[in-house]
Amino acid sequence: MRLFYISSGCGFSFQNHLSDEDQNILHAFRQLETVWPNFKMEKFLLRRESPSLLFSRIRAFRPDFILSFRGSCLPGWVVNKLRSFGIPIGVWVVDDPYRLQTHEKLVRPYDLVITQDSSSVPFYKRIKKQAIHLPLAVNPEKYRPLSVPPKYQSDICFVGS
Repeated sequence: MRLFYISSGCGFSFQNHLSDEDQNILHAFRQLETVWPNFKMEKFLLRRESPSLLFSRIRAFRPDFILSFRGSCLPGWVVNKLRSFGIPIGVWVVDDPYRLQTHEKLVRPYDLVITQDSSSVPFYKRIKKQAIHLPLAVNPEKYRPLSVPPKYQSDICFVGS
């Protein structure tokens, strides 16, 4: 399988790197390449590379599937141009069920919707979209217990955004 991954493009504008989610997904795909010889992945860094480069890379790589992570930062005209290549294209949305109304419009041009929320799959199927549940995972090389000085130890810790 040849997968073409389009990053979310949703990293903070003041940072010069990908979101943690993008980095971890790319890391997982690279690991998959090492254990599954038939799997190849190419990436496109949205908002860091030009759409013309995206189209030429797709022509050269000839993927079996294009996956856009989040999809909200990928302009509609780009998605429509990608569809003209005749390659199935999917979007992986990660804010369900909180953004279903927004995602209903977002997913229209895609062939497949991947959602991290299992209860949202029936919603996408009702609007005639192929949909699967794929939970977000964690990169254990990055997110793991650490020993910290006593002043940082506590019984309760809130982590999130």
